[in-house]
Amino acid sequence: TVPLKFDNINPEDFHVVIFTSSKGVKYFFEKENPENYKDKIFITVGEKTKKVLEKYGFSKIYTPKEATASGIAKFIMENPSNFKDKKILFPRAKKGRKEILQILKDNFLVIPIDVYDTVINVPENKDLVENLLKEDQIKAICFTSPSNFKNFLLVFDKNSKELLKNKVISAIGKTTKKEIEKAGFNVDLVPEKSSIEDLIKSTYNYIASKTST
Repeated sequence: TVPLKFDNINPEDFHVVIFTSSKGVKYFFEKENPENYKDKIFITVGEKTKKVLEKYGFSKIYTPKEATASGIAKFIMENPSNFKDKKILFPRAKKGRKEILQILKDNFLVIPIDVYDTVINVPENKDLVENLLKEDQIKAICFTSPSNFKNFLLVFDKNSKELLKNKVISAIGKTTKKEIEKAGFNVDLVPEKSSIEDLIKSTYNYIASKTST
């Protein structure tokens, strides 16, 4: 991920700030002074993003049980008295999904601002990983975001579908799961909590259970 330049913001113009990733928090507050947002209400996707905000000293944080962008939108829709007539700032990835804006556009004022971009990374060990996948030395692949999955397909290009065949595929959340299924692949599991730790643990347990049977 790389930071993007964005226009100066007047914190007094907003009452609520939405973050759908810890990276959004990082890149936003690299430019903005956290002290100017101490009185704001925050809504986050997942406990990891919440913890990053807490490190900045924020305490008015809502984290909906459904750890997805649409989960945030539903949370706002279900609590209209808390957010009606309040301007909502949404720092996000340039290629981020648009569920929040689409769901809330008729009832709430949400202002998106692109603070970072996701760029493709071709790793140095690409050939090694490809060989391990072909030789079935890698049993599972964990995808942590829709762009993570898309870039896997780009990195391995025409071989990607063959490499994914007969592998356990896990997705960090429902949004990532939908992206993988849209490309025609089956997702074996999604952890209860949308964190990398839970993704890896649940994938490991899934493989262990299959091996034992």
